[in-house]
Amino acid sequence: MRNLSFGGDRACSPAYQDTINAATDAGALVVVAAGNAASVLTRPADCQRVMAVAAVRKDGSKTTYSSFGPQVALSAPGGSDEASGVNLLLSIANNGATTPGLNGVGYRQGTSFAAPQAVGVASLMLAVNDALTPLALIERMKLAARPHEDVARGACALPSSGLCKCTTTTCGAGLLDAAVSLQLATGPAAIISPLSTVSPGTEIALNGSANFALAGSQIASYQWTQVGGPTVAITNAQSAVARASLTIASASYEFRLTVTDNFTPTARSGTDTVTVAAAYPATSGGGGGSTSVFWGIALWAWVVAVYWQQRRGRRKNS
Repeated sequence: MRNLSFGGDRACSPAYQDTINAATDAGALVVVAAGNAASVLTRPADCQRVMAVAAVRKDGSKTTYSSFGPQVALSAPGGSDEASGVNLLLSIANNGATTPGLNGVGYRQGTSFAAPQAVGVASLMLAVNDALTPLALIERMKLAARPHEDVARGACALPSSGLCKCTTTTCGAGLLDAAVSLQLATGPAAIISPLSTVSPGTEIALNGSANFALAGSQIASYQWTQVGGPTVAITNAQSAVARASLTIASASYEFRLTVTDNFTPTARSGTDTVTVAAAYPATSGGGGGSTSVFWGIALWAWVVAVYWQQRRGRRKNS
């Protein structure tokens, strides 16, 4: 679990994304504060695979300072000074400016205080179901979120807005709900067995049999789909274990499993993805032989020259 309560002034860069990918692939959920610029998200909040959290005030409105946008996963209380400090958040504090000072408590506001709440809920979910992946945690917390409050304000509008009414396209799926998130921690969770690098042309098994259903319900359906790489056919795509025959080319493939339970009154779904790389073993230039492209061109030129020399010889003898 990683909490990033800081923001930059530029869009996500390849270096930022690579770092987040490495952490996520290692199993860590990266939760990021949306930022306090009252505008569009910037790095790292706008990077893919992170859980960006915006800040709302007591009545559910987006705070004057919180950044927002379609990349936000959900919102949580961030404190607001609209009532002479009454609605600020009480937090531990230190009065040091450039060196450590005196520890104490103080009233604060910011998306840096909203994001850690999502981290805490995710940690509780892992405590009851440590098989949940970062993607599964994000999906379940979004599914559990309470609807945004229907406040009497204008809707938040990009590229910038102060105090405004949240929507699912500006402040995420809704308001963080710890109780429902914990319930869904043991709900439908699609978990795919990891795959190592294989040879091109291999038939692979997509194993999604290790799933979790919400207490009192069962997994009712499975659906495998391909979301990346050269298109291949998936057999038994509606079973827990499916198969796919890869092409003979070196490539990377990504598959997604969606499981749906029979929970009433509304069935719930969960997804997971797996990536498999198909690559030929690295060749060696043993024996001192050259393997460069120029050597290959020279070899073919020699073959063609020999061929034409033989044809000329046959013509003279005929």
